Amino acid sequence: MMRTFLAVCLISHGVLPAWSQGGIGESISFKELSSLGRGITAPPVPGPKTVALDEKNPSRVAEEFLQLVKIAEGAIPQEQEALQGALRRMLDSPTALRYASRMINAQTRVRIKFSRFPGTFIYKANGLSVIMGSREAQTCWAGDEDLIKLNTAFLALGLDGEELHSRMAPILAHEIFGHSLQGSYVRSHYFLQQAFLQYQGNEIHARLIAWLVAVELNERLADADLWDYMDNPKSYSEELAGSGSYLTKLSIEGMRDPVAAYKARLSNLRIQQKTLLAYQARALELSGAAEHFIKVHALSADRFKALREEINSVLEMCEDIPRLADEAEKKLKRQIRWAEENKWFKRQMASAEEEPQFKAWEEEIQALSRELKEALKRSGKTRETEMPGPVTGQIYANILEEMIQEDKKANPGHWPDKHSESSPGTSPDTNDPWFGGFRRLIGT
Repeated sequence: MMRTFLAVCLISHGVLPAWSQGGIGESISFKELSSLGRGITAPPVPGPKTVALDEKNPSRVAEEFLQLVKIAEGAIPQEQEALQGALRRMLDSPTALRYASRMINAQTRVRIKFSRFPGTFIYKANGLSVIMGSREAQTCWAGDEDLIKLNTAFLALGLDGEELHSRMAPILAHEIFGHSLQGSYVRSHYFLQQAFLQYQGNEIHARLIAWLVAVELNERLADADLWDYMDNPKSYSEELAGSGSYLTKLSIEGMRDPVAAYKARLSNLRIQQKTLLAYQARALELSGAAEHFIKVHALSADRFKALREEINSVLEMCEDIPRLADEAEKKLKRQIRWAEENKWFKRQMASAEEEPQFKAWEEEIQALSRELKEALKRSGKTRETEMPGPVTGQIYANILEEMIQEDKKANPGHWPDKHSESSPGTSPDTNDPWFGGFRRLIGT
């Protein structure tokens, strides 16, 4: 009888390393695994052009799709309205309709609810509010009906109904079509399920769906990850694999030799820890420099408001660096030991790229990437038009650095070697490159 994995969580947009529910397969023998996987064939993954229903009849697709999605019991009226509105708004997207028809064909069922995630806070700067410190949403496999949790912080963003629905719609598409639907294709096959849970491509696939939905809904694309991916998909994927919740995820290349991939990531993790501490130190230095110009040079504190928000965000997220770094290192070491001891795992990971399901996912990732590129071109949206720009009169990190250097020359006594020259560099082309780099490192 197949062993069911209840509440195996596919974590999205989090800071903590993956597998917080425990390493995979830690209490099951190779003999058991062999018997579980024998003779079971997972259903094929539909290709990008597969259509389960007539997409020219969106009302029918929407009606049947919504029958598969339930709002969990206990939701208050405000939550029910937000979730129902976001679902319907999501279905205004042709991409969402396409995947909704596949979901109907697969009869994948989900429940959705709002949930509190510890450590969450809302970062606000330049008119943009971002949920940080934790994940925006989470998909948990739960028997025949997956559970999708959205962060209650969405309700605290200060958005009106339509704005909130549009903001949540791509997130729901990410979780429902990217994680729950795709997972349903391998849920009846233990080996493929395990490979899927380690497969980093699933997260890239889910993000591509969300980004396409956001473009089609004409949402503001103030997500640096989207533009970083479009600039260099390979580099973006490599950075993602070594950060946050995706610490133990593997690309198809990494699956060929998971132990080597984990060991390389462990070495890189130690470098990242030092870099994060450097960001923390720099945040404190910039804070002190801002105070200097306010008190000594009588600059208005209001001119440092945006920078203060960024500094406070960095410092808040850095409070747990020692603990999180220790946990991440222990998890990677445990994963390495387990992978070395269980030869079947290495063989299964290495053979994943030959499985039809994984071939189809890799092909679909490329197809979605092309679709996204074309959709962005049609929309006229670019990084410059979508990302928040500097607010007139505000002093940002790069400007403050220039002010420090000028003041050092004019008033060397003001700066008794307290400001480090080895801080991460800044670019004159953007107003907060140091903070953007920090966000990429922590994987939010």
